[in-house]
Amino acid sequence: PEMRRCDREVTDLAEIQAIIEKNMILHLGLFDEEFPYVVLFIMAVNTMKKESIYLLHDGARQGHKLDLIAQNPKVC
Repeated sequence: PEMRRCDREVTDLAEIQAIIEKNMILHLGLFDEEFPYVVLFIMAVNTMKKESIYLLHDGARQGHKLDLIAQNPKVC
């Protein structure tokens, strides 16, 4: 689906990277049955590879947020 406010859409990867570097706090929204489950990452690190941006964080290799991502990888 297209954005309602196309004039505000950011598609340039360099501009997206600059926004991420300026705002090093990430709120990750996951779907958890009836209500959203939001996780706060204080020190998100970004790295660019080809035409994608990857956000990395420290965390356990198991837990609720990983279970939710496995059930539904569409996050915001």
